[in-house]
Amino acid sequence: MQMMFGRVGCIDVHNSRRFRKVTPKDLQFSPTAKFTTRLQKIDNYIDICKGHRSTSKLWDQWCDLIADKHCNHFSSGWDVSKYHLEALVGVTI
Repeated sequence: MQMMFGRVGCIDVHNSRRFRKVTPKDLQFSPTAKFTTRLQKIDNYIDICKGHRSTSKLWDQWCDLIADKHCNHFSSGWDVSKYHLEALVGVTI
């Protein structure tokens, strides 16, 4: 969704480790949470994603992080991004 719409980012396990001040509690709410609590959590999520970085920068940094891991077959962040684009929308670059 981040790559396709560019509005917010994905705070997965990799990004939550990068943003040391972010905890799972900051991003989750229970199914029984009050409406106002849900809105506060959603607003917080958006603030975390935007922060001082654009969503494209967040995406590029995440792709570079994944490419740098030794347990995968990607040689660059571009390859990670390309792989996701092909998997999600079937477009080959």
